[in-house]
Amino acid sequence: MFRFSSGMDSDGDGIDDNFDSTNGFGGTLITPVDTDGDMLDDYLDFDSDDDGETDAIEGNDSDNDGVADGMGPNDTGVFTSMDSDGDGLDDGYDNDDITSNPTNGITAASEPDNDATDTEKDWRDDAANIAGFVWDDVNADGMREDGEAGLSGVTVVVRNAAGDAVLATATTDAEGNFIFADFDPVGATSYYLEFTYPSGYTLTSAPDQGSDDRMDSDVDASTNRTAPFSVDDSNPGAFFGAAFQSAPLPVEMLGIGLRGDCDTELFWNVAQENGVSTYDVEYSQTGANWSKADNVSARNNSEYATNVDRSGYYRVVTVDNDGITSTSDIVFRGACSTTGVKMYPNPAAPNANVTLSGLTVGGVITVVHVDGRIIREINADSDQVDLSLNGFVPGVYIIQHGADVKQLIIQ
Repeated sequence: MFRFSSGMDSDGDGIDDNFDSTNGFGGTLITPVDTDGDMLDDYLDFDSDDDGETDAIEGNDSDNDGVADGMGPNDTGVFTSMDSDGDGLDDGYDNDDITSNPTNGITAASEPDNDATDTEKDWRDDAANIAGFVWDDVNADGMREDGEAGLSGVTVVVRNAAGDAVLATATTDAEGNFIFADFDPVGATSYYLEFTYPSGYTLTSAPDQGSDDRMDSDVDASTNRTAPFSVDDSNPGAFFGAAFQSAPLPVEMLGIGLRGDCDTELFWNVAQENGVSTYDVEYSQTGANWSKADNVSARNNSEYATNVDRSGYYRVVTVDNDGITSTSDIVFRGACSTTGVKMYPNPAAPNANVTLSGLTVGGVITVVHVDGRIIREINADSDQVDLSLNGFVPGVYIIQHGADVKQLIIQ
């Protein structure tokens, strides 16, 4: 038997009393749905999927322009509190304000579904959150541990599975956290994250070192990417960790110095040469305003050398294959003279004795650090003096006696 509605809802559950067998929320075998879990059932929730766009728009916006569809004279996509044709639809959402048409001609199959990636219509489509944490993996074990700080300013992008489109971009905050909130792109079902290296860091090589994805790294160091993943209504959240470690220098500079008659040969010793492109020899007359004097290609040697002919300051800039540079200590070449102070050994070890010979008796021998600090002064009481290096730290020093200037390297 057909049963007419009463126009009354005594328990306020949205079900007409003539169809409601339960005094309270819900009727027989009816359990209200709360899509976004905000403790407000969908039929009472203006934004049931909590995506920031009202259900009134999403349920009536087939062209995804942010305005409810319709052709009625009062159709504005905004509630008017008027129902001119008495069909139960507010005039603001009614595509025909004259003829009763309570469904607006919309069927369950034709309700807007602009992402078309799942079975849920837009008004019930619970957007996903993709989040994660980027940190300084001090011990390079791929696990997030106490004392390992987050890295800020790291760029993270979401790409489609094919890798040909960036769907969203985020940057880690001061604590190393990032989030793609309400992620709901159109036309993709599988994704991966891609990370940009922060300056001076490289990814920890081994991902998935632990059983807890919130505490280990999930990024492949060879690609800077996570494995492909999916997010949808049944799997609305994903969390990823990215562990970075301080990048090792492309080469270890063991020492730099001058040798030969009049110190005309600049040489430097290296170890663990890895990924080095070239060595730029730079010159400065004053210790500032450097210019390139020579370029030496890396050849996996342990020692390199080049001739220098000007008095002044020299240094070597290592350039790796990625264009990253590191700079050596500075050495000083004095004016060429066949007489004057001679030193042995040079380079010397800390706490050793260096013999200065060829001195003109009298005056003071001044030892100056390359940064300009006077470290020690001794009297030239004879033509040969032993200089104790006790307390000296490794570095470059200038030995001055009158007009004679020489460089001493301690390493």
